Amino acid sequence: MTGTLTQDEANKLINMLKRTVEERIVFPNQKGSLSFSVIGERENNKFVVNIDRKGRSAEKCTYQGRVYQSNQILMRLDIDPNGRHTNPDGEIIRGNHLHVYHELYDMRFATPFDINDTDLYNTCYTFFEKFNIIQPPTVFYHEIMDI
Repeated sequence: MTGTLTQDEANKLINMLKRTVEERIVFPNQKGSLSFSVIGERENNKFVVNIDRKGRSAEKCTYQGRVYQSNQILMRLDIDPNGRHTNPDGEIIRGNHLHVYHELYDMRFATPFDINDTDLYNTCYTFFEKFNIIQPPTVFYHEIMDI
C-alpha cells in the first residue's frame, strides 16, 4: 500500500511555512485531545494539528499534522518513553519516535526521536517547529483556563 501523495508533494507540504488560525489553544488534560487549524503560504493550503492524550499514561502524547482536504497525515510524533514501534523492515524503535510521510510506506516507518524535555506541554512547541508552524498558537495548560 502506498500513500496518496508523491514524496515531492508531501515534502513541499511538510516544509511549507504555516501559521495558526486560532491564537490560543488549551493543552488537553490527561485522556483529552484537541484539533486546531493551520494555514500554509497560500490560503488554499489548509492543515489540521491534533494533540491526543487519550492513553492511560500521563507520559504519553501524540502530536499529528495532516492535510485538511485529504486527511492525509504528514507527520506524527509519538511521545511514549516505554513505547515500541516496528518498522516495515523489522527494525524496532523503542521510546519516543517520529513518523514522517513516506510515499511507499505512508506513516508505517518511524525514526527515534530524542528529546531532552519530558514536559508534554513544551514538546508541543517542538512539534510545531518540526511541522514548520512559524506562527503557532499560544498554548495554555488546562488547569490555568479553569480558574
